[in-house]
Amino acid sequence: MKKKLWLPIVWGIVCIALIVNVVLGNLYALRWDTALKMYFGQLGGGYDVQVKSEFLTGDALYDYETEVNHNIIAEGSILLKNDNGALPLQKGDKVTVFGGTSVMWMTKEVVTANKSAEFVNSLTDAGLEVNSALIRMYMHSSHTKWGTGTNLGSGGQPGTWKIDEIPYADYTDAA
Repeated sequence: MKKKLWLPIVWGIVCIALIVNVVLGNLYALRWDTALKMYFGQLGGGYDVQVKSEFLTGDALYDYETEVNHNIIAEGSILLKNDNGALPLQKGDKVTVFGGTSVMWMTKEVVTANKSAEFVNSLTDAGLEVNSALIRMYMHSSHTKWGTGTNLGSGGQPGTWKIDEIPYADYTDAA
């Protein structure tokens, strides 16, 4: 009978000790909040800065954002004229892919056990023949960094992010 009486008391003491440790740990972590924000910048959904909007209503902001999105789509879209029925591409068709990122990882994750997510690999896996001279040029170029510098995220501070693009002068007749 005495064993059963002590068991809830022990578990109660353990739970109280865990709760006290969690509360004290959070209080200690809050002391480092300013230092962590200075080092990493603002993370997550909390924002310390309030910005006054130039839009008088939510509808005016929505209309402006819609216009901006339409402009982005209009300026960033490419229409292809399907002369001679070239599209859709078929297995064995020859394509040329421009841009150093065609031979670099598209994501940080690995698609399968030993194959990285490179755009050029996706095309060859689909059965397309990619301009091998241009791909060799990209693979042997000294411009191999997708991006360098710090990306400070929320836009509160200017970052030093830059893309290491291949200069036009480096392109040969292979392109």
